[in-house]
Amino acid sequence: MYITRTKIFYIFILALAALLGNILSIHLFFGVHFIFGSIASLLAVVLLGIAPGIIVSLIGGLYTLALWGHPYALVIFAMEIFTVGFLYRYHIRNLVLADLAYWLVLGVPLIFLFYHGQMDMAWEPTTLIAFKQPLNGLLNALLAGFLLIGLKLYDHKSQLVGIKQPRLGDLLFYTMLTTILMADMIPIVSESYRLRIEEERFMGKRLLEQGQYILTHIDQNLKERKPNYWQAILQHHKRTYPEIDLALLDHAGQIVSQVGIVESLTAVGQIQTIDKSLIIWLPANKNNPMQRWKAGNYQVKLPIHNVPGLASLVIEQAAKPLVATLEKNRLNLFAFLASLFFTGIFIAQGLSRWLTKPLIALETASGNLATRIAQGLEPSLPQSMIQEYNRLSQVLTHMGERLAASFHELHQIQSGLEEQVRIRTLELERLSRVAKQTTNAVIITDSKRRVEWVNEGFTRITGYTQEEIYGHNPGKVLQGEETDKAAIMELRMALDKQQSFETTILNYTKSGKPFWVHINCDPLFDAAGTLQGFMAIETDITEQKKA
Repeated sequence: MYITRTKIFYIFILALAALLGNILSIHLFFGVHFIFGSIASLLAVVLLGIAPGIIVSLIGGLYTLALWGHPYALVIFAMEIFTVGFLYRYHIRNLVLADLAYWLVLGVPLIFLFYHGQMDMAWEPTTLIAFKQPLNGLLNALLAGFLLIGLKLYDHKSQLVGIKQPRLGDLLFYTMLTTILMADMIPIVSESYRLRIEEERFMGKRLLEQGQYILTHIDQNLKERKPNYWQAILQHHKRTYPEIDLALLDHAGQIVSQVGIVESLTAVGQIQTIDKSLIIWLPANKNNPMQRWKAGNYQVKLPIHNVPGLASLVIEQAAKPLVATLEKNRLNLFAFLASLFFTGIFIAQGLSRWLTKPLIALETASGNLATRIAQGLEPSLPQSMIQEYNRLSQVLTHMGERLAASFHELHQIQSGLEEQVRIRTLELERLSRVAKQTTNAVIITDSKRRVEWVNEGFTRITGYTQEEIYGHNPGKVLQGEETDKAAIMELRMALDKQQSFETTILNYTKSGKPFWVHINCDPLFDAAGTLQGFMAIETDITEQKKA
């Protein structure tokens, strides 16, 4: 396959856009992002071809290796571009519908195969991803479709493969689907954020309250402190709240007393700040962000004042219960969003087809319109329940009726003219037979006085055949030295004035023999009064002159 420099340039630009689209992702929660690299990949597959589209997808998908820590998303997205490109070129000329077909038939099964089968992810998060990735892909297909329509409207003369004149049905489909989604997607995504913020805020508040209670207990019983007193306080609180782990630290950050396992103090991991009081510790031994979140711990750290040997209190609680709650809520939200998206697709497709059906019917009916009008028949165009389409049909019908009436009149006029021509042709044929049989010479010229036709009498008198005299001025051929100059001038003046005339003049035969002729000449005009030529009848009067 030959790739031009221009195509290489476009591939580079779109690959860069795909990479940036994945980097500039929308973070929904740990391990779940909306990425936008496939927009550039879909543009590439439509504008440049399937192979360039896959190249762009693979380059842009490299970022998912760092984002999610596994190659499976890269494979799924590359398969998406290949399948959508094939369907778009040969079967489904709609990016959203082609993408929907991919996710329903191939994409979702691949998610369960890779995430649950290969990565051993639990069913709930796998199902959540099985909703999220198709939604993300369909949203990107929708945005790519809008960009393509914009390109088509901006540069409809482009030589790029996928640039063709936009269809009204596509414009209606993308507009209606976007309207449906924007009306519901933004509140749903906002609700997802709100749920996480509220749950984490409640978590931080509860841990903070428990820490304040422990610190108050320590302050109140400071004078009665006995050996292992701090451990007893922590164990008492652990019995009341078994889901939390506690640790007291000295000024060097070393553990003075601990109940449970405070993993952030004993294991390798990463700390992320949630707000000014709450942080989350994520283990380093898990690559998948969602699994890291589920294995992490929320933590509150409170300073201790005026207690010798103690600097701070650390309270941790596993993130797993909160993650499970959020996953359940978000699974319901994504399921609702997916059903909304699919319903929106079918509604938009149905409405766009319904709205464009009258135009397609008009287009089909107007294909025979010219033939019916030319035959003088009244046109028949379909009616519609939509007022604007019905008016258009009525206007075209009235216009067609007027044209049909005009064609009928023209046909009648043409028939009359044909009859007149037929009669005139018969008359000319009779005249031609008469002219051929007469002993006189008959000459017909054009308006430039060039011979167009002579009869046999002319050939008999002059010796010139029609082939020899055709296209010549008869005066220049027949007149000679002894021809009267005054008679020639009189003849020419009459011809110039397009007048009939009679004259007697001396001519010469082909062999050079002189002979006298009497000429009767008349101009020939058409119906508009335009000169068409001259007709002259010449009578040989040589014998009369001799007598």
